[in-house]
Amino acid sequence: MGKVYSYITRPVRSFNIENRTARILEKKKPIPAPQYPSVKKQKEIVDKLKPDCKETLLKKNPELHDRLKSVFVQSKDPEITPTKQSDRPLPQDRSRYSLDEISKSIVPTRGKCTVNQIVEFISKHQENKTEYSIERISQDYKMDKKIVEHILQNFRLFHHLKEETPLMLDDKKKN
Repeated sequence: MGKVYSYITRPVRSFNIENRTARILEKKKPIPAPQYPSVKKQKEIVDKLKPDCKETLLKKNPELHDRLKSVFVQSKDPEITPTKQSDRPLPQDRSRYSLDEISKSIVPTRGKCTVNQIVEFISKHQENKTEYSIERISQDYKMDKKIVEHILQNFRLFHHLKEETPLMLDDKKKN
């Protein structure tokens, strides 16, 4: 429905658009924005106190204009000091720095674990559920039993299964 409505009203909106824009552009004085009533009251008060205030503001004052000609702006940029070039060479073996070192140095607060610790106790629990029970994990990592139970229920580690290569028809006949 909206498409039909805009299709019908478009010619009305675009009727005589060139003449309307030309009329607006020919006006020398732009239309001012509407004023608040408080601004109108202030203007009335100023007009009562100084009736020639508007005229003095709009006139060009030659004294002020001459003073403006004598004003010069000088700017000086501070000297740019080059950064010190380090004499030390960069380490050639960059492989020893990794994010694993950072995660090992983080000590979690009581009742919390790092991701590496969670992966470790999930894998131990999957291997041997009796030895690494929920109670033992909660004691080792100082966590609440309910939280450990929820972690073990909702998260599992993926195991890589080796794919056996399928035997060709000729290989089956030989065996």
